[in-house]
Amino acid sequence: MINLIFVNESCQNSLFLDKIQKSKSVLKHIEGPKSEKVKRERNISYSALVYLLRYFFDISSPDINFIAKPYLVDKEQSVSFNISHTDGAIIIALSDEYPSVGVDIEKVMDAGIAKRINKRFLSSEEVFDMSAPLAEKVNFFSLCYEGGEPHLYKIPKNEEVKMDKLPKPHIPRLLKENQALPKNGENDAYSTTTRFTLLESLLKCEGGGFSSISRWTEIKKDCECVSFWFSVSGRDFSVSLSCMK
Repeated sequence: MINLIFVNESCQNSLFLDKIQKSKSVLKHIEGPKSEKVKRERNISYSALVYLLRYFFDISSPDINFIAKPYLVDKEQSVSFNISHTDGAIIIALSDEYPSVGVDIEKVMDAGIAKRINKRFLSSEEVFDMSAPLAEKVNFFSLCYEGGEPHLYKIPKNEEVKMDKLPKPHIPRLLKENQALPKNGENDAYSTTTRFTLLESLLKCEGGGFSSISRWTEIKKDCECVSFWFSVSGRDFSVSLSCMK
């Protein structure tokens, strides 16, 4: 199973955060940074993670090691996870099938940033083969808090959408072009954003971050990758997932 869960802005509600029973390791990680902005982002992200681990895998108080790539200390709990957030959008990847996962989310870049990103991180020789079987395994959800208890809405895949059953306005919508493979050397903002999220998801899957960027082709040999485009509150985001085989 591979689940990608958007954490809706409604989960920033303090009542939602108060409902989550955080483990000591999570509380320590939330209180660690000095920046209040970072504390708040971690509070929302990891509160949602704790809730989702309990919801999907019945792990009530996870002991998480936050050194480098976060993981569950209890090896008998064979669940891998990763978190990414940008510009108010938070996404969490959870899997009990792959030993390691990496996820990245970015809103579509403007042309100037795309040009600089291409020059600094991406080369015309980079080609990412996307895995159709991996795409078929992924389930999409949105975690929302509407008072009372948190609620998971399933985000329909394109073929599941019917005109009379469109998702609620605040639920992310999977765009039709999500399976389009970025062309080699293409410099437009959508292609650059997709290629950048694919690269970062690979590095996060391995755990070394951008310090391992020189090894990305080696890391890629051990991973399956896929990318999707979503519309969230009228803004387009690229989400890329890498899973270590």
